[in-house]
Amino acid sequence: MKSEIRNLPEQAEKVNVQNRIDTLITEKKSLGLFKIKERTAVQEKINAANLELNNIIDRLNISEKKIEKQIAAHEERINTIDSELTKPR
Repeated sequence: MKSEIRNLPEQAEKVNVQNRIDTLITEKKSLGLFKIKERTAVQEKINAANLELNNIIDRLNISEKKIEKQIAAHEERINTIDSELTKPR
């Protein structure tokens, strides 16, 4: 189940958006000092991508919490079975 957390679709989305943000930041840095309109347009794209990233992170946290609840329930059951099996007889 822990591998499910790593394989959530939101993980791939998060990486893609982070790569896009990095590309936009590089693009912004490469613009000349006097290209104010272009820099502003790129910054707006960066801001939009950051909002998208925050939404993805929120969805990812919700999905992770659901899986962690399932893990906790299974671990509780495993502990119950384990304690029953290891009782002295």
